[in-house]
Amino acid sequence: MRNFIENVALWADGPDPNRSFELEASRIAMREPVLKHAICAFSSRHLNRHDVNNVAEALEHQSRCLELLIPAVSGQRPVSDGVLAAVAILRQNEEMDEYDNRFHLEGVTQILNDASTFTFAGGLGEATAWLCLREDIYVSLTTQSAIRTNLVPFECATWMKGEGDSCWANRMILLLAKLLSVAFLENASPTALADISARISKWDLMRPDTYRPLYFVPRDRGSGRHLPEVWMLASSQAIGLQYYHIAQLVLAVSSRLDSTRSFNHIYEHRAVEKRVRHHLLYVVGIARSNERAQNTWFTAHHCLSVWGIYLRNKGDHQACLDFLKEMECQIGWRTSTLMERLSMEWGDDSE
Repeated sequence: MRNFIENVALWADGPDPNRSFELEASRIAMREPVLKHAICAFSSRHLNRHDVNNVAEALEHQSRCLELLIPAVSGQRPVSDGVLAAVAILRQNEEMDEYDNRFHLEGVTQILNDASTFTFAGGLGEATAWLCLREDIYVSLTTQSAIRTNLVPFECATWMKGEGDSCWANRMILLLAKLLSVAFLENASPTALADISARISKWDLMRPDTYRPLYFVPRDRGSGRHLPEVWMLASSQAIGLQYYHIAQLVLAVSSRLDSTRSFNHIYEHRAVEKRVRHHLLYVVGIARSNERAQNTWFTAHHCLSVWGIYLRNKGDHQACLDFLKEMECQIGWRTSTLMERLSMEWGDDSE
């Protein structure tokens, strides 16, 4: 439990100004065994992240959690904050597998979509709802499929009210989710994409001064600096700015190439690739520059798994591989399979 509070809860809290998983979830776990076992399963796995064979304790807690969880979500009573948080934590635990089978994804999405408005009244319930949304964003990005979470209740969520830095981060998270609800549809509406793109641009224009980097050094291949350094004030700002660049990635690959002439079509395609590389390296650079904001590490990993093939330069390749290696060492997230796949995809195709 102590390891969860000190090290792992920040992954779930993200831009939560109240640190609900760190402070509230641990208290609720003292009286709700289903949440306690979910936390202990995840925390045990984190503690033993460098010993892949030492999983007995984590599996024991996970099995006990599932025994309690099934009747808790099958009854007629509303799902409690503790139960919803337990399902979300099991989903986080599942994401750490080398191959994400997404067994808990369907359950967490269904529970969230069925939840009453109490979920968005602040506290652990709302913190869990936003965690579930970020988890759904991850799946949408990596599968290139439309997001499945019902986004309507998030519009009036407590975390969207006010002008604090966390509110601005959550606005960007919701904007990205809305973009993903449209961009990966088979017949994506150009009008809907343009509307969301305009709202994302407005967010960038209106974001407060606290979203400006404390320290910024652009990437410079000539100096061997392949990732930009982007020091942000706190995790909320790092997350918000990174999600903005992820949105720009999605908009770039969703853009329509209008030219029918082959030469112009190739030119436009190369321009899209250049935009993708620019924003992808920003996504990784923000993560690498803000080690405390470990949520940004996960999203950088997911973006590399989808768009890493767009990188052409060997120095860029190595910078991203170094980041993934450091991520596995520090966090325990299995990155070796992705590193091997990227190395194969890149091959000798460099600028």
